[in-house]
Amino acid sequence: MVLGAMVAEFVKACCGLVLQPTAHTVPRLVIHSHEWLGGVNQLILKGQGGTFSGVRPAHVFTTHATILGRYLAAGGEDLNSIQYQHRDWDHEADKRGICFEY
Repeated sequence: MVLGAMVAEFVKACCGLVLQPTAHTVPRLVIHSHEWLGGVNQLILKGQGGTFSGVRPAHVFTTHATILGRYLAAGGEDLNSIQYQHRDWDHEADKRGICFEY
């Protein structure tokens, strides 16, 4: 939570100092957060109105780990060579007893 709050303050400072709108430009900012450690900033910023110094940042959130992914990796699967579109993910989760989490 603390990191997310610090990132939110940093984004607001950037909007006010670096990304000043002019008569000819509208500044654009994309905030790409990875995982919830830093991603809390998106909730904080949206909760505070979402526009700062005339800049309304776009938000992208990426999560990398899933329960099934962790089980596959721990089981020795080569995650880089999986044919994702040809895999029965429900079967894979059931095989590992994690259907309720997957």
